[in-house]
Amino acid sequence: MPEDPVADALDRIAEQWDNDDPEVLVFRDDEGVNPTVADVDGDLRLLSMNLVQARAIGEDDVRAGWDRYGKPDIVSLSTQSHRFGKRHFEDVADLEGSTA
Repeated sequence: MPEDPVADALDRIAEQWDNDDPEVLVFRDDEGVNPTVADVDGDLRLLSMNLVQARAIGEDDVRAGWDRYGKPDIVSLSTQSHRFGKRHFEDVADLEGSTA
């Protein structure tokens, strides 16, 4: 059976949120936005330098990021402390209630 690198990466960050320093996926881009995905108690959350609040995402969104940016780095969240910490992933933006 062929390997699924996206599923493997998501498995690696799963069930770590209760750790002091969970691992996250960091997609690198040329603009320095670096979308970052965390698994918060089984829910995938996205933050980047151009988001004010975390967004709930699905596996398809991670796959789209993989296609756009390439394979993400799997790093400890503490390596991103200059950008955000655990608390920033816990509040999710209410996109349904917003008007565009």
